[in-house]
Amino acid sequence: MLKLKMFYRCLFLSFSLALFSLAQTATAQTLGDAESFAVLGGSSVTFAGTGSNITGDVGVSPGTSITGYPAGVSIDSPYGIHYNDGAAVDAQTAATALYTELDTMGGATTIAAELGGVTLIPGTYAFSSTANLAVNGLLTLNGAGIYIFQVGSALTANVGSDVNLINGASACDVFWQVTSDATLNGDTFVGTVVAKDSVTVGVGAVLDGRALTTSLGAVTMAGNNTINILCEGIPTPSPAPTGEGTPAPIPTPGPTGEGTQTPTPVASLSPIPSPTESPTAVSLISFKAKVNGDGSVILKWETASEIDNAGFNVYRSKRKDGRYRKINRKLIPAQGSGSFGASYSYEDTLQKKGNFYYKLEDVDTYGESTMHGPVKVRFRIGEGAAGSSR
Repeated sequence: MLKLKMFYRCLFLSFSLALFSLAQTATAQTLGDAESFAVLGGSSVTFAGTGSNITGDVGVSPGTSITGYPAGVSIDSPYGIHYNDGAAVDAQTAATALYTELDTMGGATTIAAELGGVTLIPGTYAFSSTANLAVNGLLTLNGAGIYIFQVGSALTANVGSDVNLINGASACDVFWQVTSDATLNGDTFVGTVVAKDSVTVGVGAVLDGRALTTSLGAVTMAGNNTINILCEGIPTPSPAPTGEGTPAPIPTPGPTGEGTQTPTPVASLSPIPSPTESPTAVSLISFKAKVNGDGSVILKWETASEIDNAGFNVYRSKRKDGRYRKINRKLIPAQGSGSFGASYSYEDTLQKKGNFYYKLEDVDTYGESTMHGPVKVRFRIGEGAAGSSR
């Protein structure tokens, strides 16, 4: 009986310590005036190359240098660019405060430098020196809660690496305090990265979070990058406006990596009843992907019926069960009507070889969505062959 009592006391103590630890890390969610910023440098911000897209504000303070804008990057509305103005000054103050708070937070668990193949639960983790995510490595964050990483030196996410969020983990709850330089060359990285010296985002890399530095640091994006401060893994767009009509789209070349949409209505299909098993009233006949001879991937899909359909989004991932990111900037408008379907085509221009997976999302006028796929292609630069799946 005495042993049993001791066991329950130890169990209660362990549970209490766990709750205390989570309570200590909860304050790290406070971003203050930096919350709307996706990119914030101290001395400078550089957009090298082209085709980058930012969802969030871009700013620099106390420096005034932002190069490569607007030629190398687009910033989604309603966000903007801030050259050491009041918003940038306030954001820099908040970012520096966040860096200090994360750096001085106690109770961290020291872990090994290599993150590839590691699965972590919410908590505070420390690296005595560098932190590394190996080539093609996968870091998994498992569970809802706050993740804080204190990096004693440099942080490097190598080519092909990825961070996977499962079981409620959110990019908005992940924070990286980096004592020197952060280099993000992988496919997808997540969280708010606040570095003392610099943040560099490699060609084609995606950051679901923020790239922030203290007052002496610089942010560099190498080209064809995406940084998104929104936390949802697959955001649902707002319903398409009603009452004004939707003009027929005219195919135009899109920015590098963003694709070109060329939907073509199909008027010869007979009416088909709306499916009752799907959350949205789109009946999909096919969804296929094929590598084109010019080095792009052509995605084609056909619907049998579209009731209350607002349009479609296309998502891409390097892994079948990995994180998919939306590659079309605007909702691809629906071309079917009621019991009639349509045929669609979307071109994705890739700059990397390897296997790629695509998913298709249909979104109705009420904001509900359904995912289809994935389909797979194997992309080799200079070749025009591909595999596809349904």
